[in-house]
Amino acid sequence: MHYTYIGSSNNTVATATLSDGSTLSTAGQPLGDAAQDVYIYKIIIGVPVASGNIVVKNKAVTGVIATDTSDIAMKITIPGTISSSYTYMYSNVYDFSAQPLQVDGGNVIIDQTMQVTVIWQPVSEAQEG
Repeated sequence: MHYTYIGSSNNTVATATLSDGSTLSTAGQPLGDAAQDVYIYKIIIGVPVASGNIVVKNKAVTGVIATDTSDIAMKITIPGTISSSYTYMYSNVYDFSAQPLQVDGGNVIIDQTMQVTVIWQPVSEAQEG
């Protein structure tokens, strides 16, 4: 298993480092390497922010979420008004463990400082056992 921590907004195009150490120009944080299938097991939101967005793309290279709406595998939007029930840890965990979300070199983009952690694994590693 691997984890990727995204502390703050990454919704602008910048240089991102891939798991193999190479870099590419993209918005968001790629998981794994370009064109490498990965399973996403959990998304944990450390600090939910009202109206914050988390977008999982089905590709490693992407533009900003406001303009690049192609290849969206999943989008989470935090409610505009966060109630006290949303601040409990288990409300902030999106768990796909039973049926992981498979993406092609996936990329996670957030538009607020929400301290997001993504638990993931390359499909090839998962199949090795």
